[in-house]
Parts: sequence; C-alpha cells; structure tokens
Amino acid sequence: MSARSLGGVVFGAAVVLGAIAQGLSAAPGLGRMPLPAFLAVAAASALALALQLAATAWAARRIVAPDAPAHAGLALAWAAVLVLIGAVLSALFAPAGLLAAIAATFVLPAAAAGRAGALTGFGVVRRHPWRALLLVLGVVVLGGVSLVVSIATGLFLTGMIGGIVAWLWFGVVIAWLLHWGTRLAVRASAARPTLAG
Repeated sequence: MSARSLGGVVFGAAVVLGAIAQGLSAAPGLGRMPLPAFLAVAAASALALALQLAATAWAARRIVAPDAPAHAGLALAWAAVLVLIGAVLSALFAPAGLLAAIAATFVLPAAAAGRAGALTGFGVVRRHPWRALLLVLGVVVLGGVSLVVSIATGLFLTGMIGGIVAWLWFGVVIAWLLHWGTRLAVRASAARPTLAG
C-alpha cells in the first residue's frame, strides 16, 4: 500500500472512529452520573479528540508529502496540548475555542513533519500571508457552519445518533482543514530559501 493510500485509509478511519467515540460520550444518562464518572467520560472524550487530531495530521502528511517522514507521536503530544488549550478557552468564552482550532491548522502539520518546535508552523504566515489568511478565514467560517450543524443535529437527532452525525461532520471539517494546512506548510517549506554552496 502506498503512503498516500495509507494516509487516505487513516483519514477515513479517524473521521469514522472519532465520530463513534464522541457519539458514545452523548449516550443518554451520562449527564446524571456522579461527577467523577462524568469527568472520566469528559477526559476520554478529550483523549479521543487528541488521537483523532494526531491521526488526521499524520494522514495529511502522508497524503501531501508521501516521501517525507511523518511523526504521529509528536503530533499526538501537540494535539493533546491544543485540546487542553481549546477546552480552557471554550470554558472561558466559547468562541475563543476557535483560536485553538486556528493554531491547530498551523502547529499540527509542523508537528507531523517532525518539528519539535511545532510553533514554527506559524512561519507559514510569513511566507504565504494571503494563503494563511484564507486558511484562518476557512476555520472561522467552517466553525460557524459547524455550530449550525451541531444545533441542528441536537434538535433533530438526539443522543448518540446526533452525536455521531455531528462528529462525522466535525471529522470531515478537521480532515479538510488539516489537509489544507499541511499543503500550505509543505509549500512554505519548499519555498524556504537555501544557501547555495
């Protein structure tokens, strides 16, 4: 199986398995469970999201740059940090969670490329400012659309089914945005000036 094909399989699996894992966290009765059990479910949901983000970033790297190395462990570490930051920001002010989503589109492609200083992924903004701006706008617009999808599935499809359908949508959005961010990162690294000997 080629690197691109493997990346495609992991892309699809991350979307579907992530949706199932998050849908299970919307099972009826979870809101009435004791606080320690509820916190355990919330932690499992956050872990599932971090795994989904890391797998998707790794898959995007395999698809966009099949001959380059891809690092799942580093992507997972950064995904966990971003999920934690996103949870804190969302708890303080819900729209602020978009900041973590925007950061993920720059940081996770760099982490999947093996850059320990994955914050250097923001260097894309310097090399391709207009494309980076379009990516940020894409995150904001798709974040708004995802809010509408979330409300609609909550109204018309409740419980696990609604959670799975909503998270299928979120998974596709995550995959598309990380693919876009990875393409931009690969383009920026190819445009990096080199010293000629």
